[in-house]
Amino acid sequence: MALRATNTLAHALPSSGSAQLHSTESMVVYRRSGVRIADLFFGEPRTNEPEADLIRYNYWPVPLDCGYRRDPHFTRVIDLTLTEDELLANLRPTPRRHIRQAQREHFEYDFQFPATSEAILRFCEFYNTFNFLKRVAPADRERTLALARAERLEINRVVDQGVTVVSHLYVRMLRRVVLLHSCSAFENETTPAGRNRIAFANRYLHWQEFQRWKRQGVEVCDFGGWYIGQRDHKLLAINRFKEGFGGKVEPSYNAIAACSLRGRLALEYLRLRDLIGTSAWSRGHTHEYHDVVKTA
Repeated sequence: MALRATNTLAHALPSSGSAQLHSTESMVVYRRSGVRIADLFFGEPRTNEPEADLIRYNYWPVPLDCGYRRDPHFTRVIDLTLTEDELLANLRPTPRRHIRQAQREHFEYDFQFPATSEAILRFCEFYNTFNFLKRVAPADRERTLALARAERLEINRVVDQGVTVVSHLYVRMLRRVVLLHSCSAFENETTPAGRNRIAFANRYLHWQEFQRWKRQGVEVCDFGGWYIGQRDHKLLAINRFKEGFGGKVEPSYNAIAACSLRGRLALEYLRLRDLIGTSAWSRGHTHEYHDVVKTA
């Protein structure tokens, strides 16, 4: 089950002296095509004025009356303030059975927060292989690098006999974590027994994350999206996977606001071209078919 892939994201990791990526007190700031973009998450306050042309409000709990707004983004969330027994009771029978089976296996679970450059390199190698096999859209390189430099990325994985079989990448802000990317060796496995083992490992990884975050005071796990359509059977299957852990579907809101002349020009470009969700400026704001984190 050995995996090989080129590593386009990790090769781009800047040195510690790079001036391209930095974090303010509460914002992640990065540059794309000459435009400085600041990211705010989950209703976190603006404690200072960012040195940015655009501010992107992500996963906001209420609608925003500023800049360029999008339709609500839907996601599935798990309440980690519940007791462990309550979380276990909310699991559907299949996830509960898979987690118990995985606990009898010799899986190794590890994590890094904040994720180091080496851990990001390993994740990207694994993720790029997953991309090739599943044709999933590539990670937003600039944004991911900014989050890494701001020490807000967390990587979790399960290792089976020395080989990574499942890995999750989260952004962690305040008392909430959001799943950015999930990848596994599922598509690379040809035997039913091997696929079942990876399915056990994936659910086991989520359960290990829930338990650790509870101990650390994290209150919400956000699965990163929820498919609101009815036509795509693969995305509906992903919904069922997430639903197996309990929780609820809730809306959140995204917007982009300009805070400089260059930002206003960029925002006008978005309005005129109607490229929200597909353009390089707004990548990361999702729509019906991108509102899902792919999970084997």
